[in-house]
Formats: sequence, structure tokens, C-alpha cells
Amino acid sequence: SVCSACYRGTFRAGDELREVPNPDYGVFIRGSWDAFREMEEMQESVLGEYSFCIVLGETRCERFQLWLEKDKEMAIYPCRNEAGQHVRVQGPDGDHSGRHWLLDGRDEQIPAGTVYRIVFEWSTRAKKVSWAPVKESLAELPRLIGGRGVEHRYSVVGSWASLAPLD
Repeated sequence: SVCSACYRGTFRAGDELREVPNPDYGVFIRGSWDAFREMEEMQESVLGEYSFCIVLGETRCERFQLWLEKDKEMAIYPCRNEAGQHVRVQGPDGDHSGRHWLLDGRDEQIPAGTVYRIVFEWSTRAKKVSWAPVKESLAELPRLIGGRGVEHRYSVVGSWASLAPLD
């Protein structure tokens, strides 16, 4: 075993990756920033590198999955649920149930409203998902940013209301 404080290499967990080359399909992202309502196309900046910007919501954490051509049988997902950036990427296939990446700004005290760029890299060797706050000014960012202008709705459920959601 190796201490993660001493080891600087990459970590791999989960089943071995299927060697699927980038098929040149559109890559779409869907996440909690809009309650998983829309699949938005990620922009390919260089061959095999796709990106999408989101606004960190008031909970300061967002969950998401990736899809090829909006097909739920061609999902790209982490090997475990609520995964960070350093977890093995699996797919494309239909075995994605309940597994999302979790972009979590709470531990680092990242404020709500921070814009993040999510990047998906697909090379012949591996697939990788990463994210970081953007450094560009708002004028330099893409027109479409996931979660911008979305108002979340919260409810409480309890026996006092016969388990009906109350806003």
C-alpha cells in the first residue's frame, strides 16, 4: 500500500476501461444546476477535449453525468457515486445508474455563484474529467453557462403533512 501524501501518480479504481476511441459524437452534460432538466452540449475546444461552464449554486455543490448524443445507453460516468476528479471514468454504456461526479465547493469555502469549467478529455489511452474555477472575466465566458438564472426550489416532507412536499 502507498500513502496518498507520498504518492504523486494517478489513482485508478473500478473495472478496467474499455478501449473505446473517441467516436466523434457530441458530448452532452446534465446536472443538478438545473435539476437535471436539460442536456447541454459540451464545446470541443481541441480534438478530444470538451468543456462546459456552470455556476455553483447556493448549496455550493453540483452533481453531473456525461452522455454521448443524449443517449442514456451511452453514458460516461465515474466508477462510484459522488466521485471527485481523480476517479476512473467508465462508459460509454448504460450501467450509469446512480453514479454522478460531485463538484463540491464546501470544504474549500468556495462561494455560491462561482463559475466553474468542467472539462472532459478523451484520448486513445484514457478518459478524464476535471474542473476548476474560471479565471476569465464574465465577458470572456461562453454565452451558455449551466445554472445561470436558475432558481432552485426546496421542500420538506413529514408525517405532519401526510408526506406531501411543502415548500
